[in-house]
Amino acid sequence: MSNEALKTLKGLFKDHPDAFKVFNLESLEKDYLKGKLKTDAFASRINLYVTGRTGAGKTSLGNSLLDSQVMKSTGLQDCTDFIGFFKLAGNLAYFDLPGIGSNINYENLNRVALLMDQRSGNKFSNPPVNPLKPSDELLIKDFSKCINPNIPPEEESITVEHWQYDVQQADIAPDVILYVLAPDKQFTDDDRQYLGNLLETWKERTERCIIIPVLNIFSKEDGTVLPTSNEIEYSCREISDLYQVVYPNEELPQIVPIVKINSKTGKGIAKITELICKILPQEKIGNLGQVLHKDLKKYAQQERRGRYYRTLSLIASIMARYTVDKKVGGQSLLQTATSAIEAYGIRTFKSAEAVSEVNPEMDSVASKVENIVKDKTEEITEKEDIIKPKEITENVPIYGNVTTTKQVVVKKPKVVKKKGWVFSKEEIVMEEEVVTLTNTQRDIIDYKKEVIGMVDEVIGQSEKFVGHKYQPGGYPAIKLLLGLGEGIQFYCDNQQKNSQSWLACLEQGELMVERKLSPYKSQIEQLVNADDGEQKLIQVLEQALLKNQSKSR
Repeated sequence: MSNEALKTLKGLFKDHPDAFKVFNLESLEKDYLKGKLKTDAFASRINLYVTGRTGAGKTSLGNSLLDSQVMKSTGLQDCTDFIGFFKLAGNLAYFDLPGIGSNINYENLNRVALLMDQRSGNKFSNPPVNPLKPSDELLIKDFSKCINPNIPPEEESITVEHWQYDVQQADIAPDVILYVLAPDKQFTDDDRQYLGNLLETWKERTERCIIIPVLNIFSKEDGTVLPTSNEIEYSCREISDLYQVVYPNEELPQIVPIVKINSKTGKGIAKITELICKILPQEKIGNLGQVLHKDLKKYAQQERRGRYYRTLSLIASIMARYTVDKKVGGQSLLQTATSAIEAYGIRTFKSAEAVSEVNPEMDSVASKVENIVKDKTEEITEKEDIIKPKEITENVPIYGNVTTTKQVVVKKPKVVKKKGWVFSKEEIVMEEEVVTLTNTQRDIIDYKKEVIGMVDEVIGQSEKFVGHKYQPGGYPAIKLLLGLGEGIQFYCDNQQKNSQSWLACLEQGELMVERKLSPYKSQIEQLVNADDGEQKLIQVLEQALLKNQSKSR
């Protein structure tokens, strides 16, 4: 997961190609040494000869030391038919000899330069072998003034006799010889014969062994090593056996110090320099001994830490300006950044292979990320009416039969007999009578309430959640990422001592970062939100981390 996160974050930092470049101690020591070798390394001139099979990487090793590509090499068979030379201001004279094991005539140039017996050919040799005579000339190309490939080297011819003359040898005889072999090209019988002759020749001429065996471990662009482990082991075993034959056990350490390098990158230069100083007499070493024993490690450690801090400052500055909801590959960007820093820190202070081996417990870091996201996330709400439905009613009449009565007085005629003196007489009179009149009709007899519709009525208000507002990670994110970077460094340092747990190292890193950042906290918080604050924020973080860094540890 950590390596995948590192790849993901690298994709986001395309504008910063060196952001995640791993500066291990060896590469930094190499750079420091190369600078010293160019200035004030040795007390007097040191002649360093480099020999070995054609295509083994002799010339590229010289270019690495020179920190240039002025000594041209194609890596093909028979590519060097002259003695290449350059001298650095640090009193190092470098001799690049023609390769062996291919063209015998070119190999004889090599053998003559190293005062070895020449090889003779036979009727099957192609091209025909013409051993060099004392009067034949050797071509010397001096690359000392070639500050770029367009400047041609100075050329000089010298006869074999003059080269091998004792007076001349007093100036040019090798102080140290590097025998370079590429194990992926196999250690052949030609290699065995040549190295045996070389060891015997210089055992007779010097009181000490001046030949350092060097395995040039080529690698592909993806970092895959070309030689197999069996090829490397076989080459080491064969070389060791040869040394034991020429130098019995009582004359040579039991284990021959075979140096493994990468001539194109310069990896291994520090170890070569260390062995050179062991071979040389003390009066020739000069202040390089001080460089190797004290200055080199101190410089490399401080430089590695400084570059590591600069990368952390860059990551933290950019990540802190993203809002906490930012995702990449479906995962929180801030969480991805913590995993990437874990991988980057372990690669820096241990190795790429150790990323899966170290694997610190990151659950505590994940919970810290979640807390930052929570603190930097604000819920957005708005007022919402509380609605209750309400019935709309009206009074509806009820119809029925309504009977009414009415009493009226009516006059009705009535015959009344009246007696007279003689006859009775009928007389009609009008007599009043109360009559009750009844009337029945349909009319409203009552009313009832009836629902005729519905309406929404606001009876109050409530808070309604409508979304989130995300803020940049800001100062808490910076403190987390930088504290994690410090914690990883402490963890890698203390793993070898088994003295502190991961959580203790993380806590220690966070406390240290808090102490470093606290004087800049208000400025950091302002720059996080400033439109043009990124570069200034990076500078502030670098200043905070790098200030008195040697005293803080």
